[in-house]
Amino acid sequence: MTVTRIEARRAGLRIHVDGAPVGLLDPLMLSALGLFTGAALSEAQFEQLCREVQLFEARQSALASLARQAQSGTGLLQRLLRKGFTREAAEQAVAHCDAMGYLDDLDFARSAAQKLQAKGYGRRRIADALHQKGVPRELIGQALEELPADRETLRLQLEGRLAGTDWADRAARDRALRALQRQGYSYEDI
Repeated sequence: MTVTRIEARRAGLRIHVDGAPVGLLDPLMLSALGLFTGAALSEAQFEQLCREVQLFEARQSALASLARQAQSGTGLLQRLLRKGFTREAAEQAVAHCDAMGYLDDLDFARSAAQKLQAKGYGRRRIADALHQKGVPRELIGQALEELPADRETLRLQLEGRLAGTDWADRAARDRALRALQRQGYSYEDI
Protein backbone atom coordinates (compact mmCIF):
# COMPACT_ATOMS: atom_id res chain seq x y z
CA MET A 1 0.00 0.00 0.00
CA THR A 2 1.18 3.48 -0.86
CA VAL A 3 0.12 6.98 0.18
CA THR A 4 -0.90 8.37 -3.20
CA ARG A 5 -2.15 11.84 -2.25
CA ILE A 6 -2.41 14.22 0.71
CA GLU A 7 -4.87 17.09 0.29
CA ALA A 8 -5.31 20.08 2.57
CA ARG A 9 -8.90 20.44 3.76
CA ARG A 10 -10.45 22.95 6.11
CA ALA A 11 -10.68 20.41 8.94
CA GLY A 12 -7.38 18.59 8.35
CA LEU A 13 -5.49 16.65 5.72
CA ARG A 14 -7.28 14.08 3.54
CA ILE A 15 -5.11 11.00 3.06
CA HIS A 16 -5.43 8.79 -0.03
CA VAL A 17 -3.96 5.28 -0.06
CA ASP A 18 -3.75 3.43 -3.36
CA GLY A 19 -5.93 6.10 -4.94
CA ALA A 20 -8.80 5.76 -2.43
CA PRO A 21 -9.52 8.30 0.32
CA VAL A 22 -8.93 6.96 3.84
CA GLY A 23 -10.10 10.03 5.74
CA LEU A 24 -8.98 13.19 7.50
CA LEU A 25 -5.95 13.41 9.74
CA ASP A 26 -4.38 16.04 11.96
CA PRO A 27 -1.19 17.49 10.38
CA LEU A 28 0.76 16.78 13.59
CA MET A 29 -0.30 13.13 13.54
CA LEU A 30 0.63 12.90 9.87
CA SER A 31 4.12 14.03 10.82
CA ALA A 32 4.26 11.68 13.84
CA LEU A 33 3.33 8.73 11.62
CA GLY A 34 5.99 9.79 9.13
CA LEU A 35 3.58 9.84 6.21
CA PHE A 36 4.23 11.61 2.93
CA THR A 37 3.10 11.20 -0.67
CA GLY A 38 4.71 8.05 -2.02
CA ALA A 39 5.31 6.47 1.41
CA ALA A 40 4.90 2.69 1.45
CA LEU A 41 2.67 1.35 4.23
CA SER A 42 2.77 -2.03 5.88
CA GLU A 43 -0.50 -3.63 7.01
CA ALA A 44 0.23 -2.56 10.61
CA GLN A 45 0.96 1.03 9.55
CA PHE A 46 -2.27 1.14 7.53
CA GLU A 47 -4.28 -0.11 10.53
CA GLN A 48 -2.63 2.54 12.72
CA LEU A 49 -3.48 5.17 10.11
CA CYS A 50 -7.12 4.02 10.05
CA ARG A 51 -7.33 4.20 13.88
CA GLU A 52 -5.87 7.70 13.91
CA VAL A 53 -8.22 8.84 11.13
CA GLN A 54 -11.19 7.43 13.06
CA LEU A 55 -10.09 9.21 16.25
CA PHE A 56 -9.46 12.55 14.51
CA GLU A 57 -12.80 12.46 12.69
CA ALA A 58 -14.62 11.49 15.91
CA ARG A 59 -13.06 14.46 17.71
CA GLN A 60 -13.99 16.80 14.87
CA SER A 61 -17.55 15.49 14.85
CA ALA A 62 -17.83 15.80 18.64
CA LEU A 63 -16.59 19.39 18.60
CA ALA A 64 -18.94 20.32 15.75
CA SER A 65 -21.84 18.71 17.59
CA LEU A 66 -21.05 20.61 20.79
CA ALA A 67 -20.72 23.85 18.84
CA ARG A 68 -24.30 23.41 17.63
CA GLN A 69 -25.86 22.28 20.90
CA ALA A 70 -24.82 21.51 24.48
CA GLN A 71 -25.00 17.81 25.31
CA SER A 72 -24.23 15.43 28.14
CA GLY A 73 -21.18 13.21 27.88
CA THR A 74 -23.34 10.11 27.48
CA GLY A 75 -25.53 11.82 24.90
CA LEU A 76 -22.46 12.85 22.90
CA LEU A 77 -21.07 9.30 23.07
CA GLN A 78 -24.36 7.86 21.81
CA ARG A 79 -24.46 10.41 18.98
CA LEU A 80 -20.93 9.49 17.85
CA LEU A 81 -21.74 5.78 17.96
CA ARG A 82 -24.86 6.38 15.85
CA LYS A 83 -22.69 8.19 13.31
CA GLY A 84 -20.65 5.00 12.90
CA PHE A 85 -17.51 5.73 14.89
CA THR A 86 -15.88 2.88 16.79
CA ARG A 87 -16.54 2.78 20.54
CA GLU A 88 -12.85 3.40 21.22
CA ALA A 89 -12.72 6.50 19.01
CA ALA A 90 -16.03 7.83 20.37
CA GLU A 91 -14.95 7.36 23.99
CA GLN A 92 -11.60 9.05 23.34
CA ALA A 93 -13.34 11.95 21.59
CA VAL A 94 -15.71 12.42 24.54
CA ALA A 95 -12.76 12.22 26.97
CA HIS A 96 -10.93 14.85 24.88
CA CYS A 97 -13.94 17.20 24.95
CA ASP A 98 -14.29 16.66 28.71
CA ALA A 99 -10.58 17.33 29.30
CA MET A 100 -10.83 20.54 27.27
CA GLY A 101 -13.76 21.68 29.45
CA TYR A 102 -16.37 21.50 26.70
CA LEU A 103 -18.57 19.02 28.59
CA ASP A 104 -20.34 19.87 31.84
CA ASP A 105 -23.19 17.47 32.55
CA LEU A 106 -24.50 19.48 35.52
CA ASP A 107 -24.59 22.74 33.54
CA PHE A 108 -26.29 20.90 30.67
CA ALA A 109 -28.84 19.39 33.08
CA ARG A 110 -29.62 22.79 34.64
CA SER A 111 -30.04 24.47 31.28
CA ALA A 112 -32.19 21.70 29.81
CA ALA A 113 -34.34 21.52 32.96
CA GLN A 114 -35.00 25.28 32.85
CA LYS A 115 -35.97 25.10 29.18
CA LEU A 116 -38.32 22.18 29.78
CA GLN A 117 -39.92 23.88 32.77
CA ALA A 118 -40.43 27.01 30.66
CA LYS A 119 -42.37 24.79 28.25
CA GLY A 120 -44.67 23.91 31.13
CA TYR A 121 -43.32 20.46 32.00
CA GLY A 122 -43.45 19.12 35.53
CA ARG A 123 -40.57 17.60 37.46
CA ARG A 124 -41.32 13.99 36.55
CA ARG A 125 -41.36 14.70 32.81
CA ILE A 126 -38.22 16.85 33.08
CA ALA A 127 -36.42 14.04 34.92
CA ASP A 128 -37.47 11.53 32.26
CA ALA A 129 -36.31 13.81 29.44
CA LEU A 130 -32.93 14.42 31.10
CA HIS A 131 -32.46 10.70 31.68
CA GLN A 132 -33.15 10.04 28.00
CA LYS A 133 -30.48 12.61 27.12
CA GLY A 134 -27.94 10.61 29.15
CA VAL A 135 -27.73 12.75 32.29
CA PRO A 136 -26.83 10.72 35.42
CA ARG A 137 -29.58 10.44 38.06
CA GLU A 138 -27.65 12.34 40.76
CA LEU A 139 -27.17 15.31 38.44
CA ILE A 140 -30.85 15.22 37.49
CA GLY A 141 -31.69 15.50 41.19
CA GLN A 142 -29.36 18.49 41.59
CA ALA A 143 -30.82 20.24 38.55
CA LEU A 144 -34.39 19.68 39.75
CA GLU A 145 -33.58 21.05 43.23
CA GLU A 146 -32.56 24.36 41.67
CA LEU A 147 -35.83 24.79 39.76
CA PRO A 148 -38.70 26.84 41.15
CA ALA A 149 -41.46 24.77 42.72
CA ASP A 150 -43.87 22.91 40.44
CA ARG A 151 -46.75 24.79 42.02
CA GLU A 152 -45.71 28.05 40.32
CA THR A 153 -45.43 26.39 36.90
CA LEU A 154 -48.70 24.57 37.53
CA ARG A 155 -50.40 27.87 38.41
CA LEU A 156 -49.17 29.34 35.12
CA GLN A 157 -50.53 26.30 33.26
CA LEU A 158 -53.91 26.71 34.94
CA GLU A 159 -54.02 30.42 34.14
CA GLY A 160 -52.87 29.82 30.57
CA ARG A 161 -53.97 26.81 28.57
CA LEU A 162 -56.47 25.48 31.07
CA ALA A 163 -58.10 28.80 31.95
CA GLY A 164 -61.25 27.99 29.97
CA THR A 165 -61.82 24.59 31.62
CA ASP A 166 -65.23 24.11 33.19
CA TRP A 167 -64.09 22.61 36.51
CA ALA A 168 -67.68 21.75 37.45
CA ASP A 169 -67.91 19.36 34.48
CA ARG A 170 -66.35 16.06 35.63
CA ALA A 171 -65.26 14.97 32.11
CA ALA A 172 -63.59 18.32 31.40
CA ARG A 173 -61.90 18.30 34.81
CA ASP A 174 -60.61 14.72 34.25
CA ARG A 175 -59.26 15.69 30.82
CA ALA A 176 -57.43 18.67 32.32
CA LEU A 177 -56.01 16.53 35.14
CA ARG A 178 -54.78 13.89 32.70
CA ALA A 179 -53.19 16.61 30.55
CA LEU A 180 -51.34 17.97 33.58
CA GLN A 181 -50.18 14.49 34.56
CA ARG A 182 -48.84 13.94 31.03
CA GLN A 183 -46.91 17.18 31.46
CA GLY A 184 -45.19 15.56 34.46
CA TYR A 185 -47.10 16.99 37.41
CA SER A 186 -47.82 14.70 40.34
CA TYR A 187 -51.40 14.11 41.41
CA GLU A 188 -50.58 15.63 44.82
CA ASP A 189 -49.47 18.90 43.20
CA ILE A 190 -52.56 19.09 41.00
